[in-house]
Amino acid sequence: MTIPSALLHNGPTGTMAWTLTIRVYSEPTAMRTVRKLVNSAARMAGASEQDAYDLEVAVGEAVTNAYLHAYEGKIEGEIDVDLGYNGKDFLVSVHDGGKPVTDRITVPQSPPERGHGRGLYLIGQLMDEVHIVQPDRNGRGVAVQMSKKIRRNHHTPSRSPFTLK
Repeated sequence: MTIPSALLHNGPTGTMAWTLTIRVYSEPTAMRTVRKLVNSAARMAGASEQDAYDLEVAVGEAVTNAYLHAYEGKIEGEIDVDLGYNGKDFLVSVHDGGKPVTDRITVPQSPPERGHGRGLYLIGQLMDEVHIVQPDRNGRGVAVQMSKKIRRNHHTPSRSPFTLK
């Protein structure tokens, strides 16, 4: 996973409890699927409904940005979404292989009046930490790395009901 060490807080065992990588093409139906998978993974990790929804929206914004900016709305590019849970933080990295971006991308601290940046602003408001890495680990595109502290919902099992014993 490409999460920087600043985001890798130790879980109860000192390691990641689990990681998952999802690869999709920049296509609207696939992007909806990614959002729902993130929500489900967060709920299985014990996230409250609100935290899972915040993660779903933030990842949706990051994936949409890759679709619109890296691939200019074309169904041709791969988008990788890395998920991880370390026992207290839900970690996500959304990265595309689009053309390298020359302008420095930052997360706005106040809502943009118009134009670009509303999605990154929203991500910054919903997540505890956000980092923009450009280019990504392969020297292309952009990676949006984010984390959210999971406030466990005691009514939600931390294990999937489909887990084999």
